[in-house]
Amino acid sequence: MEGHQHPVMIPNDSALRIIPENQPGVERKPFLLHFRRSIGRGAFGRVYVGTIDSSFKTMAIKQTYLDTNLCYREPEIMMLLQCHCNIRRLYMHSIVKLGNPLADYMLLIMDYIPMTLTQFIHRSLQNGRSMDMLYIRIISYQLFRGLAYLHSMQICHRDIKPDNLMINDSTMLLQISDFGSAKIMHHKEPSTTYICSRFYRAPELFADCQYYSCAVDIWSAGCVLAEMFTGQALFHSILHNEEQLRWMVHTLGPRGLQHAPNINAVCGYHRGSMYKRNIWVNILGREVPPDLAQLLNRCLVYDPKKRIYPMSACAHASYDELRSMEFQSIKMPNGYELPSLFNFSEYELNIQPELLVQLLPLCLYSKSNPVEPNTFIETTTKYVPVKPKDETTV
Repeated sequence: MEGHQHPVMIPNDSALRIIPENQPGVERKPFLLHFRRSIGRGAFGRVYVGTIDSSFKTMAIKQTYLDTNLCYREPEIMMLLQCHCNIRRLYMHSIVKLGNPLADYMLLIMDYIPMTLTQFIHRSLQNGRSMDMLYIRIISYQLFRGLAYLHSMQICHRDIKPDNLMINDSTMLLQISDFGSAKIMHHKEPSTTYICSRFYRAPELFADCQYYSCAVDIWSAGCVLAEMFTGQALFHSILHNEEQLRWMVHTLGPRGLQHAPNINAVCGYHRGSMYKRNIWVNILGREVPPDLAQLLNRCLVYDPKKRIYPMSACAHASYDELRSMEFQSIKMPNGYELPSLFNFSEYELNIQPELLVQLLPLCLYSKSNPVEPNTFIETTTKYVPVKPKDETTV
């Protein structure tokens, strides 16, 4: 439909009276939403900067078409994720009628963060510069921490990419954004494989494996980590899935394909060549510290079952420098304190309690109470919104 390609634009410096949908902590009363200006547009909606009532707090307002099957999924998932510092907060959401003829839209009112990771990467790499290695560590750590929280609830983002990662370029706080493709994953339930931006899409999706897991996000996170070194997407986009998989194997090397028969069946490598792995200086054209090279190799694994868990990634030696800085109260090169990296909730510490020693800086570990393994919080079926009709593989 034409309307789905060109969502109606709300004029700059206009106002709209809304009543929020049911949401914990939000009063169902009229609010006046002020739209200052549009700051982005996609195929299915727009994003604006604005304010609520007479508040001076700047908010981001996402406008999407109301799809009765899928549109409610995004606010439902965001409402489960309200209390994590690395996940964008949803303040309220509302349904409005806009345009001529009138059409239903969902408005999501969220924290405003002025920069995407894409913009930060491009600015950092201007004039042939390299991104500060410390910032690569700070950014990627927060990405893995946010994913650990998501995945503990069996929520798969399914579109991790720099455009969907928001960053405050002063404090270096990173937040995962845009949950329009996210889904609560259920064991033995098929899901669509036509998901995630092509540059960051995991190989099992190109191989049309419908029974995939949250590990697709880890592959995407590895692609984002690699991109911060060069400013270029790790993989070129190729139209045909078979050729796309072959390009991935050409880039990384075939090592590990023997453990991913569904993927190898599509790209067709011989067993004799499956033990070679390209080194990262050859792949990226830039030296990569050994610890981060090892972490990349743990993310970009063809067999999704062998990819690193996100909380294990946070505990990886790649982030020991951050733990040391926290212990010694060392500031970032821009003079700011580190963002909140180690303010783990009890819930987070229970995701993989055996990692406590590696995860926390010494100053925090010495103050913490050991978390017993039998206090692990089961989350597989804790949060299960009502599944919309006709939605088995979306």
